[in-house]
Amino acid sequence: MNFSAEVKNELITVKIKSPCCKRACLSGFLRSAGTIETFRGKVGFSAFADEEILRYFCSIIKSLYGGEPEIATDKQSKRKRLRFIGDEALSALIDCEILKTEQSGLNIIIGVSKYIVEDECCKRAFVTGAFLGSGSVTVPSFTGETKTGYHLEFVFGMYQVAADFSDILCALGFAPKSVERKESFVVYFKSSEEIADVLTMIGAQKASLTLTDLIIKKGVMNNTNRALNCEMSNITKSVEASVRIREAIAAIDSLVGLDTLPKKLRDVALARNNDPEASLSELADKLGITKSCLCHRMDKIKKIAESL
Repeated sequence: MNFSAEVKNELITVKIKSPCCKRACLSGFLRSAGTIETFRGKVGFSAFADEEILRYFCSIIKSLYGGEPEIATDKQSKRKRLRFIGDEALSALIDCEILKTEQSGLNIIIGVSKYIVEDECCKRAFVTGAFLGSGSVTVPSFTGETKTGYHLEFVFGMYQVAADFSDILCALGFAPKSVERKESFVVYFKSSEEIADVLTMIGAQKASLTLTDLIIKKGVMNNTNRALNCEMSNITKSVEASVRIREAIAAIDSLVGLDTLPKKLRDVALARNNDPEASLSELADKLGITKSCLCHRMDKIKKIAESL
């Protein structure tokens, strides 16, 4: 089971008690996954999702509007589809501020009505419904086997709904980003901490704790890897520096002899030849000088070798 499915399975276990929040949750679901339909002069809607999610919304629909929504397997897509047509379905669409009645007949409400998300609890419920409809969240594997990063997104078919949804998230204290993808409009997050906060806000506390635990573990692992890489880099540089100074000493010795070096430099050259595995600190201690002084004298030896 992927992480998105874990989040959705947790969300549908959360009981929504308030009718206004039930309506907001259903409205968010229909805005992200629903399609308005007509059949034999009757108006209604349909939506595709996993069967457990559809049953969750069937329960909400029955508690608010009555009626018997139908869940069946779509012949073409082979996916489960909720279909609700009739007077109760029309009442639901009007109550969820998706359709409105006018003298000319029924019209679609383009954006998200402020009355649906008037209270903070209803805003959270709307976001929950939208995630159950079109939301997804991906996280990197702990082992680092995949290059997948942290990503949470909501997909909408209408620009105005996506824009209003971003405003809802901003009102809840978040800073989402948005992008147009083909014929869809996506509202998304990339920050792992903000994704965890969004999951907590919509009621997926267990998923949020799992994500937080992953963030901490990966942080520790990354810090350890950086420390190891830094240590290996320092070791490599030390080995390369040791090789270069020994090559310089060997060149001077073969061409003009170490006796031609000033005493201080000759002492360094002899000490390095006598103990090629010693670290700079150990070599400096043996010579009774500072490490900085030793490096300075080695640089002089290398310059002399280059000039020969």
